[in-house]
Amino acid sequence: SLLMLVLGVSPLLAPMAGSFVVAQWGWRWVFALLAAIVLLIAVAVRFGLPRAHGPDRSVSLAPAAIFRDFAAILRVPVFRTYAVSGAFAFSGLLAYVAGSPIIFLKVFQVSIPTYGMIFALLAAGFIGGNQLNMLVMRKFSSERIYQGALTGQCLVGAVFVAGALCGGWGLVATVVLFFLFLTCVGLLCPNSAALALAPFHARAGSAASLIGFLQISVSALASAGVGLLDAQNQILPVVAIMAGGGFLGLAVLLAGKKGMAASEVAAAGL
Repeated sequence: SLLMLVLGVSPLLAPMAGSFVVAQWGWRWVFALLAAIVLLIAVAVRFGLPRAHGPDRSVSLAPAAIFRDFAAILRVPVFRTYAVSGAFAFSGLLAYVAGSPIIFLKVFQVSIPTYGMIFALLAAGFIGGNQLNMLVMRKFSSERIYQGALTGQCLVGAVFVAGALCGGWGLVATVVLFFLFLTCVGLLCPNSAALALAPFHARAGSAASLIGFLQISVSALASAGVGLLDAQNQILPVVAIMAGGGFLGLAVLLAGKKGMAASEVAAAGL
């Protein structure tokens, strides 16, 4: 949950920081700030990161070996089910990041300071979902939490789309629905990663990197879809893409669980 919090909050807080830098000093300072951040990371890695393990000589960094490793990981049904379904579910977060300026600044025409406050409030929904996961895991399994959060994401997305088709939601209702949607994403992300990584030990690093690749790739397509659907002054394309990612994730999850159950039955029969 803490790891997914750090990875997931960055695309939410980055636009706020970037907007502040642009407003105060101009867009060129964004690149100066990025260069400074990279320099700080390099110094921290060089002088502050402890060397807990030596290099693993059995791991090859040749491209062919890496792709063979990824292919072997993708053949594991548990990983394929939770990593792919989680990537679709996570894509709603980046679709929101891409579409929220359109919705709040153009559709509802809020002021830039108000938009910043709304964005911060909705970021708290994602953060809250991550932290809530630590509490609910005391009573429920990761699998049950994940499926419940994904189902909740689909329900919120369906309500969002239905309202948009019937004339649109008001500002307050839109903020509430976004908050619930992002809370579900924050709740399901750590569990999808944990469940996908469960079968691995030696290949855990490769599996984790593949999860990140799938998440960002699917999210990039979702974000591009906001632009391709010409979502200017419209809320429907954005929320439709967000909801679609949730429903695709749920479909992959149910199909994958059905396939895993069938495999177990077949193995038991043998």
